[in-house]
Amino acid sequence: MKQPITTFCACAAAITLGALLAQPTSGQQPAAATPEAIEIARLIGEIEQQQIQFTANQDAMEKRMTAIAEELRLARIHATRGGGAGK
Repeated sequence: MKQPITTFCACAAAITLGALLAQPTSGQQPAAATPEAIEIARLIGEIEQQQIQFTANQDAMEKRMTAIAEELRLARIHATRGGGAGK
């Protein structure tokens, strides 16, 4: 699930930045960046930062879940060896 979201954000950022920085082909002077374009670029950067944080949080949760699963597995092993109630 992480990869498609990251890819989508990267593509959206590349398209928007490409549109903002593209040179006109008709020989006209490049237009000044509009406030809307600047705001869009800022929002895209903010979304990318949120996506990075989301991915980092998801990785941390996966590591914690793996550690909990291992502790639970070991606890079950010790419970069965100690003569505890079986399944």
